[in-house]
Amino acid sequence: LVVAAIVKNRNLHSPMYYFICCLAVSDMMVSGSIMVEALFMLLTENDVLVVTADMLRHLDNIIDVMICSSVLSSLSFLLTIAADRYITIFYALRYHSIMTTRRARAIIILVWLASIMSSSLFIVYHTDNAVVACLVAFFGLALVFTAGLHLHMFVLARVHSRRIRALHKSHCAAATSMKSRSPSCLVYTSHAGGPSSCTSSSSSHAPPTHTANATSATSTSSSSS
Repeated sequence: LVVAAIVKNRNLHSPMYYFICCLAVSDMMVSGSIMVEALFMLLTENDVLVVTADMLRHLDNIIDVMICSSVLSSLSFLLTIAADRYITIFYALRYHSIMTTRRARAIIILVWLASIMSSSLFIVYHTDNAVVACLVAFFGLALVFTAGLHLHMFVLARVHSRRIRALHKSHCAAATSMKSRSPSCLVYTSHAGGPSSCTSSSSSHAPPTHTANATSATSTSSSSS
């Protein structure tokens, strides 16, 4: 399903999804190899398929190479995906110039060739302790490399999260301080003790025309009386 989705959807034709597709293929090789081995064993045990001892030994070596190469390629593509995500986060503006489609295809071909050649050597010289030590060392280095990349990305994400939180708090504090500085009201009380009028500080320099009119009208009425 993963391979079919990536092949059919052109929006997923990017280096990261190419690596994910190869990882899915390498994982399928493990189950496919085990199924083929189990099928041949079932056919030979029931005398449905007659094979010689040399043919059975060669077939067993081929299946072992497929299983070992699928395991190595799975680990290699996991490392490749981790490195791709690392480049995406730390070199976001240069990602498309660093990880091009041509480079992604070259990496895929190199991983498959290295996995098949290494697994062939492992199967041929499986009795040698150096081969086993190399295999264990590869597993350990792959684990350390992947864990280091993901740990670095996690630390960077934490730092960015704290910076965003601090920036949000500073914005909230600035907004609160701006709200607390509300425009003051200047109260102008008429000489007759009428209701006061409130104007903002921005209009404090303008003359209170309505209050002046009320004051003049009151003084006029007082003189007439």
